Amino acid sequence: MEKLLNFSVTYDFTHFVIKNFFHQTNPLINERMLAARLGIDLAKTPSEVWERFCITVLDGFRYKGLFAEGWKRWWADGLVDWFSHISGEKLAFLNAENRVKILHAKTGFQELVHASPLKFCTSSEFWSICEGYKVPIDPLEAFKIHTTADLKPWQESKVISLLAILEREGFVDRGLKPHHSEMERIEFIKKEIGL
Repeated sequence: MEKLLNFSVTYDFTHFVIKNFFHQTNPLINERMLAARLGIDLAKTPSEVWERFCITVLDGFRYKGLFAEGWKRWWADGLVDWFSHISGEKLAFLNAENRVKILHAKTGFQELVHASPLKFCTSSEFWSICEGYKVPIDPLEAFKIHTTADLKPWQESKVISLLAILEREGFVDRGLKPHHSEMERIEFIKKEIGL
């Protein structure tokens, strides 16, 4: 009985950590979120360049604790501090092109390509990813998605772009849909742009 109880406690702890720290954006960010916050287009940047950049430049704030071998994550605050240290600039206040120009100048990785806004978006002050297309987006131009779980205070909402909503990208295969609180704003924006 004691063995079973110990297994249950271990399983519950493991499940909690994985679900709340590796499947959500929080103090730890995944590779796509890392690239988005740096303003990098992962589809246009050669994968070997990105890998080398992560290993040689960004390793100082990579998460190296429990489950690190199964989920590559970086400390969100570490990214902000590192960027401020190398540039003297606030990462969140720069557009993607300027972020990547700084990366070119300070790291020598000239092959990094800056991301561009999705259709119906204008800002490249990326801080999140569109869950439909898995590309960078400014959260101010995005819509929260519906989730069945309540977010913890340290977790960020996942978002989706208007383009993904209109094209229903991820709706069937991943069950994505906008949060009900966003419906009025979606309709207003559609009217504003003539859709």
